Amino acid sequence: MARNAKEGGDGAEESDFIFCWKLFTSWDYLIGNPETADNKYASITTSFKESIVDEQENLKDENIHLTRFLRVLANLLILCSLGGSGYLIYFVVKRSQDFAKLERNQLSWYQKNEVEIVMSLLGLVCPPLFETIAELEDYHPRIALKWQLGRIFALFLGNLYTFLFALIDDVNEKLEKEKLIKNETDWVLNQYYANYTLYHNVTENIPPPDISPADVIRGPCWETEEFVKLTVSDIQVTYLTILVGDFMRALTVRFLNYCWCWDLEAGFVRL
Repeated sequence: MARNAKEGGDGAEESDFIFCWKLFTSWDYLIGNPETADNKYASITTSFKESIVDEQENLKDENIHLTRFLRVLANLLILCSLGGSGYLIYFVVKRSQDFAKLERNQLSWYQKNEVEIVMSLLGLVCPPLFETIAELEDYHPRIALKWQLGRIFALFLGNLYTFLFALIDDVNEKLEKEKLIKNETDWVLNQYYANYTLYHNVTENIPPPDISPADVIRGPCWETEEFVKLTVSDIQVTYLTILVGDFMRALTVRFLNYCWCWDLEAGFVRL
């Protein structure tokens, strides 16, 4: 930004002395609140960074054909990632339907929670993967952020719809099971009313059967179970990510920074 400081000119143009203008006129000297001062400092820092990036983009002698090729390649890789994510969810849901036909005690903990674990891991791994692939596009940070948010939205929306569509067969199977339970319940009630009528010789004001709530035939509450398991697994993965990605990283930077080869506070790998 200071490259034109030694160039001639009377300073009347907007492009003259950009660095000086930003440095000496950006601060608001009426600020008296420390928190407001911190926010203003962060805003000025961001403004300088964006100006540096814009200037680097203007000075860059880029190969337009190579840039287009890399952007097309990046989008193809992201589309493959989205398609692979959807197929993986569809595959594990179909396999979970085979597991559902087995006894619960024959299944391992992973087999019981495979769908939720896979969806949570995809939500954890794919966004950083998209960010890495987006480096090929070489967009301005503001534009790159918009693309990143759109791709993450497409990822979560596609995963959710794939999960729901893959459950259609399971839904039909559960509905058939609920119909069977309803028919069994109707048969038991008809038997009770018939026996009561024959025994007491009455046809009206027949009391309902005395059945404990624990003995009532119930259909499977599979909708709530699936979404509760998915929510719990997401929360667990989020807590694990915070523990490993933030807490453990802070401890590493705090205690290993003095004996490391470089300054970890400036160059620690971000997840």
